[in-house]
Amino acid sequence: GPHLTKAGIEVHALLSKAIQHSGLSQMHYSEVEVHGFRTVTDLWHMARVLADRPLTSPRLIWIYYGAVDTLSHSYGPDSEQAMLELVRFMEAMLAIFISKIHPMARRYTLIFLLSDHGQIATAPNPDFDLGNHDSLKDKLHLLPTGENRFAYLHPRPGGTEAISEYIDGTWPGSFSMLPSQIAMEHGL
Repeated sequence: GPHLTKAGIEVHALLSKAIQHSGLSQMHYSEVEVHGFRTVTDLWHMARVLADRPLTSPRLIWIYYGAVDTLSHSYGPDSEQAMLELVRFMEAMLAIFISKIHPMARRYTLIFLLSDHGQIATAPNPDFDLGNHDSLKDKLHLLPTGENRFAYLHPRPGGTEAISEYIDGTWPGSFSMLPSQIAMEHGL
């Protein structure tokens, strides 16, 4: 926002009402006019209204639509639910935005579709289920926090070495551990 605004660009972000005023959204969308939408049809209507406004300067309309990602995490990236949501998103974009945008606005509109990351379907593996590793859980103050791909372990006092040995012995080569002190020393 600050860089684009300084360059004279009118900046808008369309986000789900659920995250419109979140801390992360406030960090990401500084100096951006944030609009909250409720449904995919609300989203594309809002985008069209913004795009149809007369231009007094270049305009960026940034849209974050997370439903496909959410369904992919819940049901799998190749699930019918995720695919149907993507189709619904694209159909709404065509019916509400592309086919109804004012012809003058259409001449000056460029659409980029981006994805934040890919996903790979993985079957649950009971060997990696912490519920099957009571001796590891006993070495922790609390269950891991963070996310599955980047978990934070909270060892009981003096338990760091025992946790490291357990992980290396149980899942050799599967995980890398980075003590928080080293991470902080390297500015992470």
